[in-house]
Amino acid sequence: MKFIQFLIVFFAIFFLVRLLFRALLPGLLRMAARKMSSQFSRQYQQYEEPAQQQKVGDVKVEYVPPKKKEKTAAGKKAGDFIEFEELKTKK
Repeated sequence: MKFIQFLIVFFAIFFLVRLLFRALLPGLLRMAARKMSSQFSRQYQQYEEPAQQQKVGDVKVEYVPPKKKEKTAAGKKAGDFIEFEELKTKK
């Protein structure tokens, strides 16, 4: 008799817990999803704020490569230029 009473109480508690989970779990998951979404949007806004401060059309140069010094030989920038004439050969 005690065993049957135990089974009835066990199944009653099992079905009640199951009903509670079916009722509360979707709400808890929705709340967790909203919380994660708000955290993501706050982090995204913090990342995007510096970019929004710049006016549209303005150009910001973050890196300018150093200018290379050209090697010059005796003050000439280009190489030596040699003039030549074409020789016509007789056939």
